Amino acid sequence: MIINCPKCGKQINNDAINVASDLAQCYNYDFLFRLSETVKIAEIVKLSSPPHRSRISISKIDDNFEIFLPSKKFSVSDIYPVAFSIFWNVLIVIWTIAAVKTGSFFAFFAIPFWIAGLHMIIGLLISFDEDQIITIKKDGLELLKNRPINSKEYIVKYSDIYFIKMGGIKISNPFTFANNFRLMTSKFNLTRVQLPAISTGNKTINFFELASDAEQEWIVRFLNAILKKNKSSL
Repeated sequence: MIINCPKCGKQINNDAINVASDLAQCYNYDFLFRLSETVKIAEIVKLSSPPHRSRISISKIDDNFEIFLPSKKFSVSDIYPVAFSIFWNVLIVIWTIAAVKTGSFFAFFAIPFWIAGLHMIIGLLISFDEDQIITIKKDGLELLKNRPINSKEYIVKYSDIYFIKMGGIKISNPFTFANNFRLMTSKFNLTRVQLPAISTGNKTINFFELASDAEQEWIVRFLNAILKKNKSSL
């Protein structure tokens, strides 16, 4: 693909093109310009590629582009969250049985711990088989979180997007930590975790939660280049 300088018309060298920052430079006139102002979405996709050894793949479907992040299967790093969730639930079972046998009212206090334990197990099982697909369309982005249980789909127009950036995880309920137990144990501190996020002003959508740090940084930069290109044409 050839990109020409909008000022002098000469071809821009590949090493002077930076899709991540949406900038290109003409060495002939030392002229800096926005890449999104001169190229189409298809050309941005061709210029960009995921980080080395990334699990992410990009494909063209009709007039749209799909960014696919496959599920992150069980690995050695998951031994701790799986072992802890089993230990937690076994402990609650023993406590509940002991409380019931003694006729103790404390058996009722186990209910929140039961709920947290179930959320923990369900969250882990879902995370092992969840893949995510971002579809880049002419008028907006579609995000599909494909899960064995409770799949979610988000459709966002470019005109409604305030920003796409790394942001903190949304703590929506007391069981957020249990629902994201695999993520919490991989990051050690869920309250300080920074995840890719799309904000429309009234809601924030986190995505690519289990992608690597390099993949998360890349997808944010890449989608921002797409966003700038489309907002400039609105």
